[in-house]
This record gives sequence, C-alpha cells and structure tokens, in this order.
Amino acid sequence: MNKLLILGAPLLAVLVGCTPQLKPNPNISAYYVTPGAGFYPTHLCGISFAGEACLQMRDGPKVKAVLNGNFLNWLPGLQANQTTIANSGRRSYRLAAEQAVPLLQALVDDNKQRDFERWMDDDDEDD
Repeated sequence: MNKLLILGAPLLAVLVGCTPQLKPNPNISAYYVTPGAGFYPTHLCGISFAGEACLQMRDGPKVKAVLNGNFLNWLPGLQANQTTIANSGRRSYRLAAEQAVPLLQALVDDNKQRDFERWMDDDDEDD
C-alpha cells in the first residue's frame, strides 16, 4: 500500500505536467479557470471534442490590458460563480467565451514575447 502512495505523487505530477497546451481554437466548447494553490499555478483551460487543454496564466502587459480593459464585462460571470471539476480534480470556475478568447490570445502573445526575450538574452550570453 505504501508503494502505491509513493508512486501516486510522481504519477499525478506527470499527469498534470502532460496536459496539452491550450491554443486558440474555434472548436473549444467551454472555458474555465483553475485557481492556483500551493505549488499548482492558475490555469486557463478549454474543452473540445479532443479533450482538455490548459495554459498557465502568467502576468504580462497584454493580459493586464485585457483584464483591466474589460473588467465590467467580467463581473456577471464572476458573480454567477459557476463551478466545474477539471480533469486535474481541482474545482474550477467557468468563463464565458467572450472573456476567455481575448484572455487566451493575450496569454499566447505574452508567452511569445517572453520566449523571444529569453531567446535574445541567451543569444547575447553566447557572444
């Protein structure tokens, strides 16, 4: 029994880490946000016929612009407090596509910018 418990934690870590990365896709039928806690970061997830995909939510200029620019539009969805259970087993909050699609695009754009900056920093160090 103890061996199963010892193997359970790495298995859970692998399953959480192997969730496909969420990308803009018109086939996504529902979006939700899984709040972070402890070592588990906050994720924006989407569900399509192919399954669940998630993207870690990280601060960035485009994400801030989306959140600040449309804050009043977010209130009804937040006040509805609709929850679901993600594949990770964590409680998650449903997010309307009107809010999720621009947020997802902002996350993707910010991540591309971070990757570009990291690539440029690595290139500068090689010189």
